[in-house]
Amino acid sequence: MKKFFLTMTIACMVSAVFAQEGNSVYDKWVDGKQKYGIADSNGNALTAAKYDWIANQYQDGLILAYISELRSVDNSNNPFAAVKTGHYWAHMHGYLDMKGKEVIPFKYWGAKGFSDGFGLVTNDGTKWAMIDRRGRELTPFKYAEIRNNYYDGGKPVRVYMIEEGLKKRYGVISTGGRELTAAMYDKIGTFYDGVALMNQNNLMGALSLDGREITPAKYTNVEEDGFAGGMCRVQSNNKWGFIDKTGREVVPVIYDRVFVFDKDGSAIVRIGTTSGRVDKTGRVAVPLKYGTVEPLSDGMYKVLLEKKYGWVDQSGKPAIEPMYDYASSFVNGYAYARLNGKYGIINKNNETKVPFQYEELGRLASDKPLFYFGRQGKKGFFSETLTEMAPPKYSQLYTLKEGYAFVQVGNKWGLVDEKGRETVEAKYDTLVRQDDAVLAVKDRKIGVIANDGSVIVPVKYDRLYGFSEGLCVVLLNNKMGYVNGEGKEVIPPQFDEVTDFENGRAQVRLGSQTYFIDKTGRKIN
Repeated sequence: MKKFFLTMTIACMVSAVFAQEGNSVYDKWVDGKQKYGIADSNGNALTAAKYDWIANQYQDGLILAYISELRSVDNSNNPFAAVKTGHYWAHMHGYLDMKGKEVIPFKYWGAKGFSDGFGLVTNDGTKWAMIDRRGRELTPFKYAEIRNNYYDGGKPVRVYMIEEGLKKRYGVISTGGRELTAAMYDKIGTFYDGVALMNQNNLMGALSLDGREITPAKYTNVEEDGFAGGMCRVQSNNKWGFIDKTGREVVPVIYDRVFVFDKDGSAIVRIGTTSGRVDKTGRVAVPLKYGTVEPLSDGMYKVLLEKKYGWVDQSGKPAIEPMYDYASSFVNGYAYARLNGKYGIINKNNETKVPFQYEELGRLASDKPLFYFGRQGKKGFFSETLTEMAPPKYSQLYTLKEGYAFVQVGNKWGLVDEKGRETVEAKYDTLVRQDDAVLAVKDRKIGVIANDGSVIVPVKYDRLYGFSEGLCVVLLNNKMGYVNGEGKEVIPPQFDEVTDFENGRAQVRLGSQTYFIDKTGRKIN
C-alpha cells in the first residue's frame, strides 16, 4: 500500500460511452472481424454492428464513423508508380444521428466532426469541403485547410487555406461556405473581440469578423496579443503607436517605444532616452522629458530625471521636483524616500513627516499604508500616526499576501498584520505559507495556524499529508490517523498505513490486517 503526498486530478476516459442520450458503442464479431454499432441507454441496438470505427462523442448531434472497403489499385499505365498493382483499405466516412440513422452517406475518404452545424469532408485527403447537417456540400473540394477561429458573440468564424505551389494563402469564409475574403493573406491570427491580425507581403493589418480590412496591411510589426483592452500596438518605419478596433491611429505612430496601458488609462511612451505618458486618446498626459514615469498612484506619477526622483500630478504638472535618490509611490497621501543616504517619509506637499534618519524604510506591501523601518540591523513598524510603535526587534521581515508578514526574532518566527500588530508570537522554528493558512513547525512537530494566530491543526504531529473529503492524514509516533478541518482528531493515530478517503471510505493497515474504515474509524466490509 502506498500513501500519496500529492493532490492529483485523475481524468478517466471510458471508451465509447456518450453523455448525450446515454448512447454507447457496442462491438460484435461479424465474419471474423470486430464491428461496431450504437446502442441506447437500455442496451438496445440502434444500428447494426457494421462499422469499422465510431468516434468517441457526438458533435452537434452527429457522430462520425467509417466503413472499410478493400479496393484494388492499378498503376500499370503509370511509369513512375513504385507499385503497379495491389490492394488497399479505403475508410469511407459518414455521419449518424442520435437515433442511429445514417444522415450523411458513407462516401468520403476522410471527415472531421461537426461544429456549429457544419462539418468538413475530403475525397482524397488533400482537398476539403464544408457540408451542412443534411449532407449538402456548401463549397467545392479545393481547400487545404478550414479551421475554426474563435467564437465571437456566438458567431463562429472560420479561416480557410489554399496552397499555391509551395505557398500557403489564407482567407475568411462564412459558415455558409461563402468566401468573405480572397485567399490573399500569408497568415490570419485568432479573432478576439471581433478582430484578428493578419499578414500580407511581410506587412501586418487587421480584419473584422466579416472579412473587412479594419486596417490594411501597412505595419511592420504589431503586438502579438492583439487588441487587449481595445488597443493594439503597431510599428511603422521603426516608430510605434496604437490603433483601436476601428483601425484608427489613436496614438500617433511617432514614438521609439510604447508600452501597454496601465490601470489608470495611460501608457509610457519613449523618444530617444526621454519618457512620458499618453492616454487612450493620444493626449500627452506627462511630457516626454523624464527617464521613467511610473503608473499613477494616489493621483501622482513618480518620475526620474537625471538620477533624481520626484512626482508630477494627474494633469502632468510638476508637483515635487526631482530631488530624491530613491522614492516610492504615494499611498494614502504618503511616500517614503531616500536623501543623503537616509530614509524618511513625506506627504504630497513635500513636507517631511518622518525625519530622514533611517537605514531602511519600506511598506508591508506596495499598496498598503503600513511602513516598517530598519535601524542597527533590526526592523520595526510605524503606527498610523507615523510614530514608532515599539523599539525595532525583528531581524528579518518577509511580506506576504493579504497584508500579513512573517517576522523573525532571534531564530524564531511569527506573524504581523497590516497594522503592524503581532498576531502570532515569534515562537515557531519555521513558518510556510500554504494556500490560505500557514504550516508551523516547532520542536520538530508540525501543525497549521491561521493568519490571526488561531490553531487549525495543533502543532504536535510528526507529519501532515493533506486533506481528502474533509479529513487530513496525520502521523504521530509512527502511527497514522485523521483530523478534520477544525483540527479535531476524528480518527486517532493508530494505523501503520492509510490511504486518502474516497467515496466515504479509506483503506488502512494495522499490523498484518488490511481493511476499510468509514469516516468515524469504524471497520466496514
